[in-house]
Amino acid sequence: MESLIEKYEGKLIEANLVDEGKALFGAVNVKPVWNRSDRRTATLARLLDDLSIVTIICAEPAEPYRSMVKHIAASSGDCVKPHDNETRTFLHDIPVVGGLTSLELKSALSHRKGAVSKEGIVIATGTVSPEQAYVTFSSICFAFYVKYLGDYLLRAREGNITRREQNIFRKIVQKIPEGPKGDVRLMRAPFESEQKVLRAIEEAGAKTVHSGLVDSSFGNISYRYGGILYISQTGCPLDELAGHIDPCPLDGSSCVAITASSELPAHLTIVTENPVSAVLHGHPKFSVIMSLLCEKADCNQRGTRCHHCPEVRYIEGIPIVAGDVGAGLRGIHRAVQPLMAKHRGVVVYGHGVFSTGRYDFNEAYDEMARIENTCRNRYFNATDVS
Repeated sequence: MESLIEKYEGKLIEANLVDEGKALFGAVNVKPVWNRSDRRTATLARLLDDLSIVTIICAEPAEPYRSMVKHIAASSGDCVKPHDNETRTFLHDIPVVGGLTSLELKSALSHRKGAVSKEGIVIATGTVSPEQAYVTFSSICFAFYVKYLGDYLLRAREGNITRREQNIFRKIVQKIPEGPKGDVRLMRAPFESEQKVLRAIEEAGAKTVHSGLVDSSFGNISYRYGGILYISQTGCPLDELAGHIDPCPLDGSSCVAITASSELPAHLTIVTENPVSAVLHGHPKFSVIMSLLCEKADCNQRGTRCHHCPEVRYIEGIPIVAGDVGAGLRGIHRAVQPLMAKHRGVVVYGHGVFSTGRYDFNEAYDEMARIENTCRNRYFNATDVS
């Protein structure tokens, strides 16, 4: 268990989610094991005993997440309800506690995977492994990032921003890293064997994460080779794909797809109905933020029904559609496919980008980076940061 704690503490640091030495990470291995001594371990250890969890993370996030979490938590009630897809389907909402007392934390975490304190501390749990707590921590940071910047943009467009809020915003965005660079060199087709296909998928997933384009837990990737679609397994980090790619025959002759990504229907539809081989899906932050902005006045879909909106919107020619994960009547595959004949990339409301490559992942990566940088530039132009 100590090695797993060390691994996921390292991933938190590598992803710039926490500063080195700032995460308190505990897990049950017969008895609680902690990554370091801290006055809060007694309180958190009681939670490990009282709740059906085996691991917990307690940390103040690194910047710019830290300021965003503090700002939202300090001005919220007893929970925050972001509109990004990860929160809607995975977290539902994020409880806000007044302090890190065992009573408050037990109440909040008895029905949710994570919580934040008014002071901006993030607490994330896992029922099986440290990886679950890491994913929850990452999801909470992502949700607050998208909510803070998205809410600011909406209020700025309404002319409802005070000078103080504007000054805080300017200080926060100065801490945001530069956008992803395009033209990343990846393995080029043709791929003459299954082994090369797997290597290409693994490389593309890792580069997409390490370039800062997406977080490792938010996305999936596939490649069509012959009559098989090779796709990342559900929940598998994009930077750890070795041994976690499923071969799914296009004729449905195998049940191996049971462990494949939940986005399998979208990937299958895209590669079977378009002249493409590579599909990359991820959740670049500014693409998600801008997808949540709708300028249509008096829309009867506004609010909780936006993720089922039947209309296609555009940002500088980039289509934005709505849809649900999976193969249902409102599945993403139904919304994305009609647009893929004319576009190499499509944004899904609150959910991220699907991009494609005819032969390999170079086009898919470049398109996702282009979409993210377009949305990023559009955001900062709209908020008039100078």
